[in-house]
Parts: sequence; C-alpha cells; structure tokens
Amino acid sequence: MQIHFQCCQQTESPLVAYDQSKSEGKILLDKIKGWRNEQHEVEFSHFLARRDRTFAITRSDHQIYWITRSMCHKLENRMKVYFVASSYGHVMFLTDPIDQNTGNCVAYNPHGYTVHRLPNGHSYTVPKKSSVIGFRLHGSAELFGGETKTFSLDLSDPGMLEFLHMQDVEKCLDINEYVVYMSCAAYTSILLTNHGRLMICGSNGFGELGFDVKDNKTEKLDVHPIHKQDPNLFFTKTACGDHNIVVITKEGLVYVTGYNSSNELGLSSTSSVFQLQPSKLFNEYAAKDPFIDVACHYYGAILLGKSGSVYISGGSQKHVRKYSIPPSHDMFSQYLNVGSNSNSLFAIANNETSILLTQFSREGDNIYHTAHNYCYDSHRYSSTITGSENNTMTCILLRNETINTKFQSNLALHLSLYNGENEKTFSDLIIKV
Repeated sequence: MQIHFQCCQQTESPLVAYDQSKSEGKILLDKIKGWRNEQHEVEFSHFLARRDRTFAITRSDHQIYWITRSMCHKLENRMKVYFVASSYGHVMFLTDPIDQNTGNCVAYNPHGYTVHRLPNGHSYTVPKKSSVIGFRLHGSAELFGGETKTFSLDLSDPGMLEFLHMQDVEKCLDINEYVVYMSCAAYTSILLTNHGRLMICGSNGFGELGFDVKDNKTEKLDVHPIHKQDPNLFFTKTACGDHNIVVITKEGLVYVTGYNSSNELGLSSTSSVFQLQPSKLFNEYAAKDPFIDVACHYYGAILLGKSGSVYISGGSQKHVRKYSIPPSHDMFSQYLNVGSNSNSLFAIANNETSILLTQFSREGDNIYHTAHNYCYDSHRYSSTITGSENNTMTCILLRNETINTKFQSNLALHLSLYNGENEKTFSDLIIKV
C-alpha cells in the first residue's frame, strides 16, 4: 500500500495523506478541486469518515462535500456548514440559522462567529447563533424528535434527499448559548454547547441516553437532566460507540453511559448502565492525569491524558490500561492525539520532521509503532485520523500550530467502522513522499 502526502502552500492549509491504490478520500479530494476549479489544493477545516460516507468542509467558505459508494455530492451554495456528525442511522450538520420559509440559511448572521477550541487544542469556527439539520439515512423516526420541519434537497445522494430542521435545538438554548460540538451513536444524537451542556435525543436501548425514558427512546431533544442535578457540571467533548457515550469534563474527568459488555466504560462491572455517571476506573487515572481527548469504538474507548499518555478500556481484559511512548522512540516525547475504528485504537505523536502512529488492538496486547520521516510546512496545524468502510485508512488531515519552534498536532475526530474484517493496520502502511 502506498500512502501519498498532498501538501498545500497556503498558511494553515491541510496536509492530506491517502491510499493511492484504493481511497474514496482521494476521489473526493480530486472531485472537490475540479468542482471549485482550484489551481491549488483546497483547504479544509473538517474531514470526517464514518460508516459509508466521507465528509469534507472547506475552510474558506464552509461548503460541505461528501462521498458514498464512490459517488461525490455537494450542497452547492445553499448553506454553509461548520460541523458534521454521522453514524449508521443519521447525519447532522451545524449551519447558520435556517429560514423557515425557504429552508435556506439566512444570508447574514448578525450574531457573528467565534473560534471554538477543544481540550486537545483543536480549533474551528462556529456561529454564535446556528441551526442543526438532520438526515435520516434509514428512516429512523426517533433520531430527530420534537418539533421539526422537513425540507427537500436536490441531491444525487438517495439517502439525503431531505433534511429536518431540529427546531428544538434553538428552544433548549439559553441566552448567549450555542452548539459547539456534535456526535452520534447508532440511533442517538448528542449536541454540546459552549456552556458545557449536553442536549440529547434518540434511542436508549442500551442506556446510551443516560437517563430514564419510556419505550427505550425519546423523540424530544432536550438538555440532559444531569445538568439539573449538578448545575456546575461542564462537559468539553463527547465521543460515541454505537450504543454508548463517553464525555470529558472541563476538569478532565470522564462520565459514561450505555453498552458495557467489555467494561469499555471503565466501571466496576460489565453491566450496561442507564444513567450518565463518573467512570470509576478512568477517573482514578484522571486524578493525576486529566483527560483532554477521547475516541470510542464499539467495544472500547481510548482517552488522552494531559501528560501525553493514553488509557484504553475494553477487550477481554475488561479493565483500563495505560500506555506511553516506548523509550526506543526517543525522538518523540508524548502522544498528542487519539482515534479509533472498529477493531483498534490509535495514538499519534509528532515532532518537526516525523510522525509516530501507534495502533493498539482491542485486547491491548498487540501494539504497532511506525515512524515515517517527511518534511512539512511549519505553518500547518492539527491533525485528524480517519477511515471508512473500505477497511483502509482513508485520510490523515494535518495542520500545524507553531508555539515557539514546537509542533503540536491534534486529533479531533473519532471514527467507527462496523465491519472490520481484513482491516489494514498502521504497520501495513508504507509512506513514500
């Protein structure tokens, strides 16, 4: 397998790595460049591959593009998109406010925009007043409950021909509160605000909502009741397996709920839990090493501590394990980012000339390290590891933030593959520049 690095000359533009032999990411990037008639490589603020769709959001004008089953799609200029979350049953876009008469975004947002920064340092632009729209990929009614309004779209993607404006989002927000992050379990929607509050709706079949509801689902989006129990609780990032949720607080503690057969939630048993609660095992580590990043797959979670160590749950061992960069890789000091897919959990470390990718198996006993030297522009910052259903690593999206002369990269998004057979590992990758 040959991985190609595609560099851009502009400041803050991404560095994208893709599998040249088989990559929907490569197809999408080439198509976007052709659509936009760009002479140079296109800058992206967000790149996400989840299930059978890979999404890219451009930095300059917040246009969203995606590919599914080798077919590329776009929204044209109907709306700007600032964040995307996706899973098996649905997709959510964060947009400027929606005009209820036309279904288009307002031409001018008087509330303005801000740069939101995640605990691991990754940052991106969001509107201070926004709308959230949802697409039902498989007709699941409980995904977007409460008051919604449906609009059609002239798209070639048969799974996304209409969207629902989730009007309850605006009703749940306090003054000066806005959405900054979103994530999806299989049939559950989670939104996070700048006030650190979770808003949630959808399926609760395995306890993924984290509170008691009738019929194992709620069709009304609302603020999570844990915030009434503890008004000072402030969450900073969420991650989802198919049927569980892991969230980080501003103090670096971990709260969990949902499916737990392999003790992926870091509790004292392997029973699924139906109340959002502190993770006993993870928080024993957080007392000395607060967490700044999180990713999940179906049977495990990986968290990044402020020290640069990673902590992994799940597998047959059913407990939390701690890992640091081995002494043999003395050119790297600490892990900076974490990510996941259906079979494995990943961590990444960088210095000015090299990247270290580490893969942990579900069991945590198989660990692969690969270091590859290449040169990159010191003005690029942040990074995202992502993959898709074709069981290869589709893209690594890198930007870099220069603090003095140090390079810091941030893995912002997690991925989930529901079919991990014949999946390529990082040790299979040969990077040639």
